[in-house]
Amino acid sequence: AGSTVENAALTVDDPNEDISITSVSLSEGDSVKLDCVASGSVTWLLDEVPLSPGSTFAFVDNNLLISDSTIYISGIYTCREKGTNRKRYDVTITALDGGLGD
Repeated sequence: AGSTVENAALTVDDPNEDISITSVSLSEGDSVKLDCVASGSVTWLLDEVPLSPGSTFAFVDNNLLISDSTIYISGIYTCREKGTNRKRYDVTITALDGGLGD
């Protein structure tokens, strides 16, 4: 009698998996919606720090709404579901030139 060998692949979600990053460029004062498709609730992070809703950030149906952006919130935004990265954005916000000054 011969023996049979079969190969099987197992896929495991790795929170540090190198998922693609979408680049987003804005000017100060712009607003943008960052989409995230997930089956459950998600956590949004900016440079690995969890975000809280407020005047700049709002959460709607797992998406992140950024309002009245400033250069200080440029960085890597990550949508994370149960420890697994679902979507990443590299958001660059450019200062407005020729403003009224301080």
